[in-house]
Amino acid sequence: MAPGMTAFVAGIGLGPGIGGYLVDTMGASSCFFLVGALISTTAVTNYMLLKETYPVGKANAEKLLDSMKQEEESFLTSSAQIIQNQGIVSLLHHFFGPLSSNLCNV
Repeated sequence: MAPGMTAFVAGIGLGPGIGGYLVDTMGASSCFFLVGALISTTAVTNYMLLKETYPVGKANAEKLLDSMKQEEESFLTSSAQIIQNQGIVSLLHHFFGPLSSNLCNV
């Protein structure tokens, strides 16, 4: 995590200077080409070096899809029951009510 944060802070600190130099010497489009090249290099490097850790297979995919369907059905069922019994305001309060305790000036 530290290398990522270091890169982020370095980009904020060095980006305007490097971008200004590139614009002065090669034009504004050079900044976009440089960023595109860096992102492409990072994507290819990540693809080659990082390995997938989630076990992929037909059984796992079916299990994941089944659990997603069950969650969706339970969400829709509970939402419909709340609207039918108490109205839309109660539904909004049910899902967004826990957030209101963290809001100060709303």
